Amino acid sequence: MSKLSLGVQKVADEVTAMAELDRMIEAAGEDLGRLRAAEEMAEALRRFSGKYEDRHAARVAATAAKLKIARTGGRVLKEMANRGERDAGRGGDRRSPSRDGSVKLADLGLTPNRSSRWQAVAAWTLASFDQRLAAVLSEAPDDADAVARDAGSGDFEWFTPPAYTEAARHVMGGIDLDPASSAAANENVQATTYYTAGDDGLVQNWSGRVWMNPPYAAKLVWSFCDKLAEDFASESVTQACVLLNNTTETLWFQRLGEVASALCLPSRRIHFWHPDKPEAESPKQGQAVIYLGPNVREFCTEFKDFGLTAAFV
Repeated sequence: MSKLSLGVQKVADEVTAMAELDRMIEAAGEDLGRLRAAEEMAEALRRFSGKYEDRHAARVAATAAKLKIARTGGRVLKEMANRGERDAGRGGDRRSPSRDGSVKLADLGLTPNRSSRWQAVAAWTLASFDQRLAAVLSEAPDDADAVARDAGSGDFEWFTPPAYTEAARHVMGGIDLDPASSAAANENVQATTYYTAGDDGLVQNWSGRVWMNPPYAAKLVWSFCDKLAEDFASESVTQACVLLNNTTETLWFQRLGEVASALCLPSRRIHFWHPDKPEAESPKQGQAVIYLGPNVREFCTEFKDFGLTAAFV
């Protein structure tokens, strides 16, 4: 566990933790090393937000801070590359100097994934950034009833057809984690670890190969998708298959699209099922399966029978 994580765990209340995070961001300015440390502090605050009385406020503050840090850091990296002060390639894991004398990412204490994520945020227009930041800041506190999945019927407990989770296992070689599940649902998913609504998957550690059918409540789906995108960018999550509504205009769909490798658009609406109900339920709109990871060819092969598949470039 990092020193920052230990520090967050020792802070007695969320107000003090959020104030310390604000102080770190202000002190960082445009120093990339300090920005990285502030982002690690934000990640620790979000990871351990469950220990605070107002865990929602802590989680929102951490997510908003990460967006601001990424925008500043991405802008600095781009300006350095434009001035020829930084090697703009992805070979930043070596500390040997570039031929032109510019520094590599490792010299700056940054991984290629962190650099790419920061620069992607910096590339957003100001209007787009403000919109996404506002969406995070206006997120309502979690509603326990909204954690369950809604297939469009008003009944939340409907599960993914086994054919989709089986295809996901073939693509990824197994499923290590389902962060939004239940004991009944996991009989189908067969994840090594799963988190229920009571576990609050958003404050847990995510790693390995993930299957996710996120809570469909708007105030939760962004948080689940944003966490998955960030944990994949940090290489904690190695692969993921995500089943969600095909509302491509939403912030959370666009957020996953930033790190996605491929997707499947099923040719018909998925009929969800329930172990105690004989009739499968068709949702009010169509779905998509988004894949994060290196096995693009395998994903397109496994999911082509469900509908249109495409790789991201």
